[in-house]
Amino acid sequence: MKRLRFTALLLAFTLLLAGTVHAQSDLLVSTAQVQLWPEYDQPAMLVIYTLELAEAQPLPADVTVRIPASVGEPMAVAVLEESGLVTRQYTRTVDGEWAEITLETDFPVVQIEYYDTALSQEDPQRSYDFTWTSDFAVDSFVFSVKQPVNAVDFSTVPSLGIGQTDADELMTYTASFGSLAANQSF
Repeated sequence: MKRLRFTALLLAFTLLLAGTVHAQSDLLVSTAQVQLWPEYDQPAMLVIYTLELAEAQPLPADVTVRIPASVGEPMAVAVLEESGLVTRQYTRTVDGEWAEITLETDFPVVQIEYYDTALSQEDPQRSYDFTWTSDFAVDSFVFSVKQPVNAVDFSTVPSLGIGQTDADELMTYTASFGSLAANQSF
């Protein structure tokens, strides 16, 4: 098997929380986790957002999350019910470079997944620039990247620390960046 040199350059790993404040700024989010899975099951970046609403958040709640408009429709929009993740209806509204994905949830955990073909695939090196944009405050922001099979010289900017082997037997690098205020740039 050919070994790939993989460098996950998250140079634009600027968590841009800038922009106009919408009614969404009232949403109470305890944890927002972003996971990047490069070349996991197709030659693109699988991006997974998981939001856990705060206990004080009244339900049902309308949740709006921005994803790049260039990725088209998300692969999955779901809530975590007692039985597991269940797909939900959503609306997609494009506003410039961003698409706003809005759904109503009566459960406190929401997950949105999409594939981004913006993963640079210059043999043998790979790179990906990521931007998170949100109109709501987050008590705890967690970011992780899964190292692809056969990748060597894997790195992220900024560093996400020492990786841990996950259920797929792949190294996953995770860091918590603490709380983020609505419209805060990080």
